[in-house]
Formats: sequence, C-alpha cells, structure tokens
Amino acid sequence: MHLTAGHLDRQTPRWNLTIRRSVDGQHRYVCGGVETSAVRFGFLALPYPMALPRPALAVGRWRALLAPGSTVGFSWGLAQDPRWEPVMAAVDTHIPPPASGFEAFLRRPPFGGIDPVKEMLTSHGFRAVETVTCEVETVYDSPEQWWAACQSQAPWAISWRHIPAGQFPAARTAAFGELERIEGPGGTLTFAGATAREPVSSGELKDPGT
Repeated sequence: MHLTAGHLDRQTPRWNLTIRRSVDGQHRYVCGGVETSAVRFGFLALPYPMALPRPALAVGRWRALLAPGSTVGFSWGLAQDPRWEPVMAAVDTHIPPPASGFEAFLRRPPFGGIDPVKEMLTSHGFRAVETVTCEVETVYDSPEQWWAACQSQAPWAISWRHIPAGQFPAARTAAFGELERIEGPGGTLTFAGATAREPVSSGELKDPGT
C-alpha cells in the first residue's frame, strides 16, 4: 500500500493511522499510538514479508510503489527460543518435500540475520536503512491452546498444511512430547524490524538530514 497525504483520509479508519504535520513540513505517521520515522511522500508497510517465496525479487518491485523520499518498513521473526526448537522440529519432520519446514522457511536468506536484510535493501537502491530488535514473550494455557493457535497462524499457512492427514496425529503427539520437557508455559521470540528510504533522486546517496 502506498500511503500519501491525499490517501490518508480514506485509509485511516481501516489501518488505524493518523497523520501529524511537523514544523518542518514533513508528515509523521502514527499507528497504534507509536510515531514512525518522518516521511515526505508516503509509507509502505509490508505485513509478513518473510512469507514471500522470492523476497529479493519483491524488494526490487517495492520501489515502483513508492514516491521519491518515501519509507518502506517491515518486521520478521529473527530467532526462536532455543527451548522451543525441538518442538517445532518435531512437527516439521512430518512435512514431505518439496515443502519446507516452518523454521527453515523463516530463517532462509536473508531473514536469518540483520546484516543480510540490510544488504538486500541497499543492493536494490534503498538508503538510510535502520533496524531494531525486540523480544516478545509468548505464553499458552495448555499444549492444546498452542496447537490450535499454530493452526490458525503462520506455521499452518506456510508449512504445516502440507503434512499428510494420516501423519498429523503423530506430528501433534511428537510436539506435545517435546513440550513436556519445557519448564514453563511459554517462551521468547525475537523479532526484528527494518525501515529504508527511497532516494529522492537517483543520485542521492544518503538522507540529507543525516
């Protein structure tokens, strides 16, 4: 989505976005009460880009959606809690080729680290790349709640739906067996976020404000 000052009136109710004009004439977008980086012409927020089959190819096409000086932003899952790796692996082993396991798909290049994502963006002409990481604690009331959540979220949509119906009970049993070895009802996921700027001109090498 390409948001500009002219588009915001009709997009605000759907995306819970508001706009503030600062003293320097720039626009600052606010989503959920959190103010993003200032942009002059627009902001492209990309939900779950790591689910794209060819992310590097997509990045090259994002620029066509951006006005000069706009900002693109997205987040991705950077790391799994080590205690939960055997749990996820217990299910992923039941996925037949050529489908990929959920964890392997999420950590494939460039999403296995911060620097590869920066390189992907800069190699396609984006400037002023900034990143941040945060840890999110997930807590479940029971193994059954975790299993139900996975079937309505990314693990199922990306990978686990490829498990043959006859193997699904075994995958569930194996995962629950691994869960019994974990102390506590939850774990920690590490997420990363990145923003990058479309140059105002083809000759611009960096943000004039930096």
